[in-house]
Amino acid sequence: MGLTMRKLPRRALATPASLLRSGGSPVGRDDFLVSMRRELYGWGLGPDEVAAKVNVWGMLGLATARRCIEAISRDLASMPLNLVRVRDDDTEEHDPTHPLYSLFRWSPDGGLTTPIGFRTAMTANALAWGNGYGEIATAAGRPQIRLLGSGTTDLAFREGRAGYQTEAGWLPARSVLHVAGLGCDGVRGFNPVRLHAHTLGLTVTAERFGAAFLANGAFPSGYITADAAMGDDEEAYIRLREAFIKRHAEGVGKAGRVGVLPPGFGFTQASVDPEVAQFLETREFQILEICRIFGVPPHRVMQYKDMHYSTVEAVKSEFAQTTLLPWARVWEESLNLRLLGPDDVAAGWTFRHDFTGFLRADTAGRAVMYRTLFNIGAISPNEVRAQEGYDRRDGGDEFFTPLAMSSRAKAPAAIEGGGA
Repeated sequence: MGLTMRKLPRRALATPASLLRSGGSPVGRDDFLVSMRRELYGWGLGPDEVAAKVNVWGMLGLATARRCIEAISRDLASMPLNLVRVRDDDTEEHDPTHPLYSLFRWSPDGGLTTPIGFRTAMTANALAWGNGYGEIATAAGRPQIRLLGSGTTDLAFREGRAGYQTEAGWLPARSVLHVAGLGCDGVRGFNPVRLHAHTLGLTVTAERFGAAFLANGAFPSGYITADAAMGDDEEAYIRLREAFIKRHAEGVGKAGRVGVLPPGFGFTQASVDPEVAQFLETREFQILEICRIFGVPPHRVMQYKDMHYSTVEAVKSEFAQTTLLPWARVWEESLNLRLLGPDDVAAGWTFRHDFTGFLRADTAGRAVMYRTLFNIGAISPNEVRAQEGYDRRDGGDEFFTPLAMSSRAKAPAAIEGGGA
């Protein structure tokens, strides 16, 4: 075919054993996540302090944010990503002999991760950190890509050359696959946690309020009042308060108990009811706010309020066009930039996602589509069977045309011949 491939740096990919030695192992990550969540949800912090302490790991602890990232990364990774040659008529040509053709069909890094696992992690890094990185190397004459930590990799220049500083050292730009989110310099993406710290901080504050409210047995705070003065015995006040709290306001297991106060004492509620304070409405609104950050429709995070089946179908198509397609183009152009040369791109070679399966209609919708295309002679029976995963059959490659229809050029002759 005469294709030329850009010569890639011959760097050995990290094996599982070398990852363990280099600290790349996930061992101890659970303890790290626990400590980060403790720091994020630490008590005694105001909204501004919480916003200042929001970080990527804390954001992933928010169910809505995690589900948004999973929805985009999983959906995109589930689509086939192929190296194809686009002809002049916009049809695609597949060449299994091309050295890059199998890159995302077995294991991009030579056996450590699956294609869907690699692509999911790479996209999740780009969504959570703003940038996803992978080191490009060659093994047995074929290119491979190893994931790099997004929190420890950044653009860096050395002696006027663009590159990336990683945990293992500096790498030239051509050796790093970079999938970037929204940014202002065309290279690096913004960190969404930094951009939306107060939005995420408000969500954390609402969770903290709910947790504290339930931890206190859902018992509102207030004041114990006395008809008569209790004197200057401060210890008496403390004993009365602690006894009341111990019985009614420590733990959900004590919720609903009947309170009994000594004669002459009463309880006055001080805090507003969560419903009055629109606590639940705030929680619901924060779900929508986080969905807006990532461009994910609410039903993808299991928020089905005011959603109907027909609405979900339309929103799914919009999600593919406005969220998944832009991310797919970022992936494709990043791969083209690092793995293909200018001559290859000029010849029509490109990486391309296949959205056919994702946009697949339901059974009734597909039946109508196939019938319409078959009746106008646009597809053959075997093409329909292939779309549904059925075996081919003899004679199924023939196209059929309705006898009651004719082209405009042949219409006079058809009329004169009695429609023959």
